Amino acid sequence: MIKDNLLQIVDLQFEKKYKNIGVYGQNLTTRALEIYNEYKQSDKTVVVLSQSKAEAEELFTILSDFEGETYIYPEIDILKRHTSKSNDLVQNSIKVLENLVHNIQSIIIIPIEAIYRTVKNPSDFKNNSFEINEDTIISFDELQRKLVNMGYRRVESVDVVGEFSKRGSIVDIFSPLSEKPIRLDFFDDELDSMRIFDEITQRSLDRIDSAVIYPTSDFFLTSEEKDLVVEKILAKLDDKKIQEDENYQEISSYLKEKIEIYRATGDFSDLESFSNLIYETAYSIADYLNDDTIIFYDNYHKILEKIEGLREYFLTSLQEMNRSYIYQDVIDNIAFEKDSRFRY
Repeated sequence: MIKDNLLQIVDLQFEKKYKNIGVYGQNLTTRALEIYNEYKQSDKTVVVLSQSKAEAEELFTILSDFEGETYIYPEIDILKRHTSKSNDLVQNSIKVLENLVHNIQSIIIIPIEAIYRTVKNPSDFKNNSFEINEDTIISFDELQRKLVNMGYRRVESVDVVGEFSKRGSIVDIFSPLSEKPIRLDFFDDELDSMRIFDEITQRSLDRIDSAVIYPTSDFFLTSEEKDLVVEKILAKLDDKKIQEDENYQEISSYLKEKIEIYRATGDFSDLESFSNLIYETAYSIADYLNDDTIIFYDNYHKILEKIEGLREYFLTSLQEMNRSYIYQDVIDNIAFEKDSRFRY
């Protein structure tokens, strides 16, 4: 009752509406109520652009009490994303992108730095999740190919997200967004039973009817895409203009060594920072928003100031990191300009 009364009040205080953009400047609680009120009345996904992670977390604390489908799109350091990954941040990122590609109404709070983080093309991301149920018919070779192409790693015993294993007719998989791993028991290519299990004791628990298997990250690479990255790196190293660079020999030797390791062992970890090379243009969360998305700004002018600072940071940092990010688009540097709704 109190919440409904407050929503009526903030609806009258809404400072300005322009198409599907909300611009506001009241105190934190009032802003959160305005966002929730628009979300509740519109039945559409609401995106809130925030100037920093701290402001995003403050809004999340209030909004998540009103609506369970509220998420922060994580501000993973763009220039370190392939070398230092937090499992919780990656899973949160996957959940946000899954909701967007499947049009699940949500409130998504995005610190402005995160909007420049590159991800897979939306259609590539959407088409790589799949459901398994007791009607599933699939060979282990095909299942393994799917899992490897979604970033899963085969191990002896599954205990963390992103792993799978096989023992006889039993296949264990720990998918992102799942509280527990699943255990599939096959009879030839037909699924005989499916249960969740405890990753610590390895004991089977409750039987389940179905499960969705998600990619292990927001920028997973298939085997074909990894080979494409290698092909493009080698092509760039053959470029006569690039060969004139002062540190070309050092970079060339380093990259060719990592390519040989990948070809010999399948270990792509030292080349992950070149993932963007699979696309001619970079993709970001901006490409996941549809025309119905409602966008709010948490202090538009400070966001613009932050954008200028970020671009300077990216340029300065990249000059010092030639080896890891040579000759590629590390960020989606036009993410803010991609959609007219990002410009007020």
